[in-house]
Amino acid sequence: MKCAMILLLVTLLFPLSVKAESQCPWINKATVADSQDTSVKLETQATGDEGSCLFRYQEGKDVYQLHITVRNVTNSASLLMLYESQCASGVTRLSGVGNEAVLCRAKPRLLYAVQVVGRVRNQVFVVYVSEEPAKDESEMRMSLQEKATIAAKQVAGNLF
Repeated sequence: MKCAMILLLVTLLFPLSVKAESQCPWINKATVADSQDTSVKLETQATGDEGSCLFRYQEGKDVYQLHITVRNVTNSASLLMLYESQCASGVTRLSGVGNEAVLCRAKPRLLYAVQVVGRVRNQVFVVYVSEEPAKDESEMRMSLQEKATIAAKQVAGNLF
């Protein structure tokens, strides 16, 4: 009987000592990092079906940030236009990434950054990817555009 009580007590107290790692509802660390050897740090502020996730990781000399924001809205058109106005250059329409998704170079919060803005039903999402300069600009731009598009497809797919 004493063993059963001790076992029950240990079983009840053990979950209190284990801290779960925060997770992003729209994309996981393995999808963010191209390599299993890459260490990814995650900060998340997601509640229910909206919020944000910020991933930071390094591949070789390149340091990346991937920031995802999802918001529930009643008038998605005005919010999409607001986010598109934050583009530093012309937008490229993306097909197969939610509805009305666009890719563009983000205004220079950081030197090199691109963003994808899109919508799935009444949810507007923004995928923002930046890299600290470590290679030439054209190569970096292509890399960031590819990373942003892949992440946006994952996010849009999880919002459906």
